[in-house]
Amino acid sequence: MPLQAFINEMLQSTTFATAAKTYRYSPVMALGFVRLCDTFIVMTDDATKAAIEKSLCEALRFPGGVDGVKSDASALLAAAAGKDEAGLLALDELKALSPFKYTYISGAGLVALMLDAKIDPKVAVDKWSDELDLNCKGALGRDYEYFETSITKVEQMKEMLVVMKNASDKRQASDKASKEAREKETKEQAEAMAAESKRVDEVKAKAEDEAASSA
Repeated sequence: MPLQAFINEMLQSTTFATAAKTYRYSPVMALGFVRLCDTFIVMTDDATKAAIEKSLCEALRFPGGVDGVKSDASALLAAAAGKDEAGLLALDELKALSPFKYTYISGAGLVALMLDAKIDPKVAVDKWSDELDLNCKGALGRDYEYFETSITKVEQMKEMLVVMKNASDKRQASDKASKEAREKETKEQAEAMAAESKRVDEVKAKAEDEAASSA
């Protein structure tokens, strides 16, 4: 997913949801935000990634800003660590979601918990929606398919960049080798010319000395 398209998706999908009375920030949303950013903001430097995360959190008015979001995400992951599906569904952070206004970001948080626990989202979406009273079967199922497709595209782009970088590195190495060979050849030619010039000068000087002696 191109970076600008990712930013637009994050902003638009959540901004529209804020109009609903049931919309509210949650640790699940925090986890979704962090996981999405880590997944899709990959073809840039760390400073740019951090700036984008900070700006998104400010634009979406997440409490605590990016530091608060990352702290909430880490706390949820710690609470979920080692739990099976039943244990995850019993987490206070998940039970507190209802009444729930679904967003792409919160859906990503639910999917992150499933995937980390080796649970197939395609199988679990309906169950989680029913047991947690989220009413998001269609939306979450659709977004997970979109997520999978986007992941594939990102991986393809990363592979393409690796191929391009390798080709560039090889070309640069070849250019460097050619340059070094030319420089070596030029140096050898210059040294040969200097040696020949010196030899000619020595021969000339010797001839002049012999001529002077004969006179």
